[in-house]
Amino acid sequence: MEAPIVIQPSFVATSVLVSVKKIALEPAPTLYAPSRSLSVRWVAQELSPRTVNIAERSLRISSNAEEDWYFDADLEVKNTGCVAITHIQVRIDMQDEAGKTMDTFDLYAVSDGDPSILPGSVRQFRAVHITRGRKPTSYSASILDIK
Repeated sequence: MEAPIVIQPSFVATSVLVSVKKIALEPAPTLYAPSRSLSVRWVAQELSPRTVNIAERSLRISSNAEEDWYFDADLEVKNTGCVAITHIQVRIDMQDEAGKTMDTFDLYAVSDGDPSILPGSVRQFRAVHITRGRKPTSYSASILDIK
């Protein structure tokens, strides 16, 4: 007579190592300085019901020894309309001391890949550009396209 075959179940031990890192967070300021509202020229067609306000949070204009001027503006766009906005293309015209346009650049305040700006919501964006020659002393903004 043959000995009976005994099958013992095998156990697989698994373990999970969880690592937690605590990141020091700096709280957001409770109050911001009020933004300076910009006068915006509308170039885009068929704007209604999409309307926005653009405001300046801060502006820095600096230079290096080679007469390059760095234009760096923190701006915000507020959806003042009644529908969500998925796309805003803005043109910045930089002016010299005489108010003459010396350089122009385009940027997207909201691109197609960004989350929509809901009615009443505000989104920050940054306008950065390098220009050569005269120092820009002011600028204006135009809406080129909005969806």
